[in-house]
Amino acid sequence: MNNRIYSAVIFLLFFIMKQIASAQFAYISPTPGSSFHNPEEQIILGSDVSLDASLLSSPELFQVHGSVSGVHRSKIQLVDDNGKILLQPDTKFTEGETVSVNIADGIHTKSGATLKGISFTFKIRDPRNPEQQLQITKALRQVYEEDFPSRAENLKVKPPGAPTQGIPDFTILTNTTSSTGDIFFSDFNFYVNDAAYYCIVNNNGDSVFGKQDTVTFNNFELNRNGYLTAYNQHDSDFVMLDSNYKAIGTYQMGNGYKADVHEFLIFPDGTHWMLCYDPQIVDMTVYNPNYNSAATVIGCVFQKLDKNNNVIFQWRSWDHFGILDADHVNFANAIIDDVHSNAIDIDNDGNILLTSRHLSEITKINSSTGDIIWRFGGGSQNQFTFTNDNDKVSWCHDGRRIANGHITVFDNGNYHSPATSYGKEYQLDEVNKTATLVWSFKRTTSQGDIFSKAMGDVQRLPNGNTLICWGLVNTLNNVPKITEVDSANNIVWELQLADQDAVYRALRHNWSPCARPSNSTITASDITSTTAKIKWKPATNASSYDVEYRKVGTITWTAKTISAVSAKIKNLTPSTKYEYQVRSHCMNAGAPLSAWSNIKKFTTAPQRLDSTVSPEISFDIYPNPTSGNLFLNVNSVDRQSLTITIYDASGKLLISQESVNSDANKILINTNMLPNGFYFAEVNSASGNVVKKFVKQ
Repeated sequence: MNNRIYSAVIFLLFFIMKQIASAQFAYISPTPGSSFHNPEEQIILGSDVSLDASLLSSPELFQVHGSVSGVHRSKIQLVDDNGKILLQPDTKFTEGETVSVNIADGIHTKSGATLKGISFTFKIRDPRNPEQQLQITKALRQVYEEDFPSRAENLKVKPPGAPTQGIPDFTILTNTTSSTGDIFFSDFNFYVNDAAYYCIVNNNGDSVFGKQDTVTFNNFELNRNGYLTAYNQHDSDFVMLDSNYKAIGTYQMGNGYKADVHEFLIFPDGTHWMLCYDPQIVDMTVYNPNYNSAATVIGCVFQKLDKNNNVIFQWRSWDHFGILDADHVNFANAIIDDVHSNAIDIDNDGNILLTSRHLSEITKINSSTGDIIWRFGGGSQNQFTFTNDNDKVSWCHDGRRIANGHITVFDNGNYHSPATSYGKEYQLDEVNKTATLVWSFKRTTSQGDIFSKAMGDVQRLPNGNTLICWGLVNTLNNVPKITEVDSANNIVWELQLADQDAVYRALRHNWSPCARPSNSTITASDITSTTAKIKWKPATNASSYDVEYRKVGTITWTAKTISAVSAKIKNLTPSTKYEYQVRSHCMNAGAPLSAWSNIKKFTTAPQRLDSTVSPEISFDIYPNPTSGNLFLNVNSVDRQSLTITIYDASGKLLISQESVNSDANKILINTNMLPNGFYFAEVNSASGNVVKKFVKQ
C-alpha cells in the first residue's frame, strides 16, 4: 500500500473513533484510540457549556482502569470556567498498558441537561530499555543543537574570552527613525562557555538591563502578562521575573512532559501555554521496509495550563499530523525530527496558530476541540494557493497574527534556491484558501543575502515598522543580527553582535514596569508595645501600596492598602516579633502588581516600658549606638533619688542602678556585658519616669 494512503487510512480510523467517543463532549484528552502517552497522563473532558458542580461528589460516574495497573481512583476537578472535567489518577499508569475510561450517564450541565456517558481507551508508551533511553537522549540533544548549536563546529578560529560585564559586545550600525521602546533579547556564543547574556538595550545601545547568564537561560522576553520570562535549560522550566529582575515564579508542563525553550506565553489571568518535543520509538518499516524498525521519531506536544498549573488543554502532533508530512526530512534516519514546532500564537478569534519548522507550516487549530482548521506553508500539506511568492516558506519560525489581520512569519529559507532568509507578511483568505504576499524583506550585504540556518523572528511594531531578528547566521562575517525597517523597507535601526553570537528572538517593547519599593528603603520605626510605623520611598509607577504583617511563626497575614509611603499598624502585642512586607499597585504599568519586598522584622516594646513621659523629667542618651559605656544626661526636678534600669526587647530586667543624692547630670552605665542588640533605658524618679531605646553593637 502507498505510504501516504496507509497514513491517511490510519488517521481516518483515528478520526472516526474520536467522533464516536465525543458525541457529548467537544474535547477529549487523551484522544480516543491514541498511543505514546506518558504514565503521568491525566484525562480532560471538555463541554460546550458550563457543567454542574454536583459531579464533584459523584465519583461513581468516572471509572479509569489500566490493563496492568488496575483501577485508578481520580481526583475530580472542574476547570476552565467549569467547562472541563479534569481527572487526576491517584497513581501513575504502567508503561505499555492500555487505559480504559468509562463515563456513566448523569453528568449535568448548569442549564439542567444531562450528558450521555462515553467510553474510550488510550495506550501508555512502551517501556524503554537503557539503549533506547540513550537513543532518545541523544535525539533530543541533536534537535536542540539544530537551533542552539554546539560551539565546536561553527568557527575555524576560537575568539577571545567573553566580556565579563553583564552585556555582550555589540555595535549599533544604524539609529535614525526607529520605534520607541527597548530591545529585549538573549544572546549566546558558540565557542565560549558562560558567554551568554540576557539583555535589554535602548536605541542608542545603552544598557537598560544586562546580566551574564550563569543558569543557561534563553528566550528572554517581556511576556503577555507584563512580566519578564526566560527559559531555564537546567530545570526545563520557565522562570518569571519581576521589574527588579527577581525570580517570582517557575512554570513547568504537566502530564510528565518537560518544557522546551521555544515558546512560553503567559497572560494576566495566569493561564499559560507551553510546548515540548516528544521522542518516541517508532517502527518506520510500516511506511517503507527499508526504513528503521526502531527509529526515534520526535513529535510535538503543547498545553494550556490554568493559574493553578492544571493542564486544561493538550494537543499532540501524533494525533493530528502524519509522520510523513515532514518537509525535507529523511525518513530512513535513525533519528527523525518530524515536526520541530517553535511558536504558539493566539489568533484574533481565540484559536491557536502553531509554527512548525520541519513542516514548513503554520497550522491553525481549534482551541475548543483541538481539530485542525487549516494548514498554510511550503510543505506537502499546505492548503493555500500562493500569490506573489513562488518560494512560499521553508523551515520557518514565529508565525504571528498582526493587528491588520495578516500573518507575519520568519522564513528561514533553508530550501530556497539559493538559501535566503526573509521577514514576510501574508494576507490570507481563509475561506478560499489563498495567500498573497504583501510585504517581505531580505538583508543584502556585501557578502550576499543573509541566510539564517535556524531561529529568528519578525515583529510588526505599532508605528508600522518591522523588527527582524536574523537568528543563527554563521555563514557570513560582520553582518547584523537584529534589523528594524520602516514600511518602505528603509533600515532605521540595526545591531551587530560578534560573528559567533546568535539570538533566538529579539522583541521591542515599551516597558512600563510596576516596581516594588526598594528593600533598602523599607524600615520600621516609632515602635511601641502596640504600634509601629512602616515606611519606604516611592516605587516606579506605583499608585498605591499593600502592607502585610503578621507575628513570626504564624501563617495568616494582616493587610492594608494605602496611597501614602508609610503605614501605621496598630493593635500589636507587646514584646512580640513581627514580620512585614510591601508591594506596589500600578494603574498604568504593564503589570498591575509588583512582587513583594523581602520580608523584614521588628519587635514591639514590652508593655511596662510604654510609659507616659513626665514633663518634669527627661534625659538624653549617648553614644547611640554604643559599643561600651553609655551616658545618660538627666534633667529632673527631683535629683535626690533616681533609678536607672536597662531591659532587653522582651522586657527582661538586665541592669538596675540607683543614683542617690546626685547633683551630676551625667550618669554612666557600663554595657560591656550586654550582647549586641537593642535595649530600653528607663529613668525613674518621684516626679515620673521616661523610657528611651538604644542599640549595643
